[in-house]
Amino acid sequence: RGKPTAVLMGAVMINVLVSAILFWPATRNLFPGGVNIDGVLRPTAHLYFASLVGLVMTPIIVALTNYYTSSHYRPVQKIAHASETGHATNIVAGLAAGEHATALPVLFIGEAILVTYGGVAVMAQLPKEVRVVTDDLDAVGNTMKAVTKGYAIASAGLAALVLFGSYVEELRGHITGRGEAFTFQFSLSDPKVIIGLFIGGLLPFVFTAFSMDAVGKAAGAVVREVRRQLQAKPGILTGQDRPEYGTCVDIVTKAALREMIVPALLPLVAVVIVAVIKPLGPVVLGGLLVGTIVTGLFIAIAMTSGGAAWDNAKKFIEEGNLGGKGSFAHAAAVTGDTVGDPYKDTAGPAINPMIKVVNILAILIIPIFF
Repeated sequence: RGKPTAVLMGAVMINVLVSAILFWPATRNLFPGGVNIDGVLRPTAHLYFASLVGLVMTPIIVALTNYYTSSHYRPVQKIAHASETGHATNIVAGLAAGEHATALPVLFIGEAILVTYGGVAVMAQLPKEVRVVTDDLDAVGNTMKAVTKGYAIASAGLAALVLFGSYVEELRGHITGRGEAFTFQFSLSDPKVIIGLFIGGLLPFVFTAFSMDAVGKAAGAVVREVRRQLQAKPGILTGQDRPEYGTCVDIVTKAALREMIVPALLPLVAVVIVAVIKPLGPVVLGGLLVGTIVTGLFIAIAMTSGGAAWDNAKKFIEEGNLGGKGSFAHAAAVTGDTVGDPYKDTAGPAINPMIKVVNILAILIIPIFF
């Protein structure tokens, strides 16, 4: 049995150490003579040290996410204690935990960008017994899911930043390639950039709203179907009748495909509309990309960490704390867990690809609209 969290954390550290060793020969083989950036030769060692910053960020993000989502630490236990006073206080505590979880990761991500911005840009080429054990593993799994999502969110933010740089360089190459001067400036003193920041900052919120609505509609349809089956076959509750599982699966599958059409189209439509409207153009689109990165990063971290904290607060109570299963606190924690599931499994993780799609689309449409 042991401690699954310690084992997994140890695996992360081993992976970091092995990667740090192997990155050096890989960097030397890929860039034997260094890289020339704006007329300045950057030696291979600089690129290697930039990659080391990313490796150092890995255990930092893992440790921070583990702190905010593991039942062994104060944030999750605080949610569990809040459950003693009701469902509403559980929800409030969970929301607060998710918001708190954004601060330190973003600060460290900012530090990593400050240290390695040039190196990252180059690498992107800018253009019971068993049940007790399973419950323990389930709680660790919730934490590890949040850990991996946190790492993915951090890497997505850094990758999106590089994609923004690629957008600027691709735009520059396209404009100068047809004999025109590149006069676009992405300055905060330009109202168009501010407009783009507002539009881009809005996108993750709208995307999240559509995603959460989709979960609510699908869940409502399943509840209605289950009620219908219970009324038609009361023997289901006693085990005499067999439920129609396939019907529920069919409802969920169809709802998942149907309800996610609009969220999936949102990044495409937003980017194209900004590009098509001439008074907006490439400067507003550039601001949109940055706005999406900034707000998307915070929302994604808050949702994935907050959702996992809600889930593990319930696990903490089920371990026998604060009255255990069947207690008032447990009932409130179940409510929080129900809210946390779409937070950490639906909306939060989906923001990562949305950010990347927006940036990639912006690069792809340059030859078409600009």
